[in-house]
Amino acid sequence: MGESQEKTLILHRKKFTFMLIGKSDAKTDAKGRVFVPATMRRELTKGDENATVVLRRDPNRPCLIVEPIDIFEQRVQQMMERLDVEWNPDDQQLLMEFTADVEQTTLDNQGRLLLNKTHLDFLNAKNTLTFVGMMTHLVIWDAETFVKQRMDADTFAQTLNNKMARKAQP
Repeated sequence: MGESQEKTLILHRKKFTFMLIGKSDAKTDAKGRVFVPATMRRELTKGDENATVVLRRDPNRPCLIVEPIDIFEQRVQQMMERLDVEWNPDDQQLLMEFTADVEQTTLDNQGRLLLNKTHLDFLNAKNTLTFVGMMTHLVIWDAETFVKQRMDADTFAQTLNNKMARKAQP
């Protein structure tokens, strides 16, 4: 496959044109900027250094999600299909919570992402952050928090085996 051709991944009946994988640590500077690891940066921006990415809080864990704008737009479309934001106050509140801390941004010329104080506080970030590829997006953790929340090898193996066996059953 040539470099100009897009990689395509079909996962759980969904087609992705990129694959963000791996883990890498990076330090923040005094202004809250952090270098996005080069291999992850290329996949995240699809080679377009001016590509818009979305930075948002993970609703379930103390980490941030960084995703291409088109993936974010798909997530919002799925949400809007399920919510009644015109008439249902609970749905309005849910949408407001989801979008309140979302930030559209680009990486700077040196491949850095600027994290504002709100995002750094949410992460309880010390100095080192951990980037983890999650196929369609990146998650950013405070490095110490990431280590603490990881599964041990036996739990990971058992959980993965149970999930995969359950999916394989007719």
